[in-house]
Amino acid sequence: MTHKLTALKGKWAILLLPLVALALPASALEEDKVKHLKVEFVVGLLAKSLIREEKKALAACLTVGLLKEVHDQIEGSHISGRDLLADAVGCYAGVKLGVVIRPTYIGYTKTWTF
Repeated sequence: MTHKLTALKGKWAILLLPLVALALPASALEEDKVKHLKVEFVVGLLAKSLIREEKKALAACLTVGLLKEVHDQIEGSHISGRDLLADAVGCYAGVKLGVVIRPTYIGYTKTWTF
């Protein structure tokens, strides 16, 4: 467990950002950016729980945010750099926190007895 905590050294501030965003009222930041940050934080946690390699988990999470922006473009809006920045911060924090809380093994084992 110590090696996982050592990996966080110097990165604690970025991990606190989504928690601060969760605590702030939506009027304190643009509501849309807070949504992007929160959703991508959760996507980052999920990506890290499914993908062992940190860079691949981050890439998967960022892809989700990018696809959302492409969808917005198709629907008549525009691709927002600020949305992508909020996505990136949420992804990074979620993946980094996922490194700490990722269980070693999740699964089900059935023992057959006769």
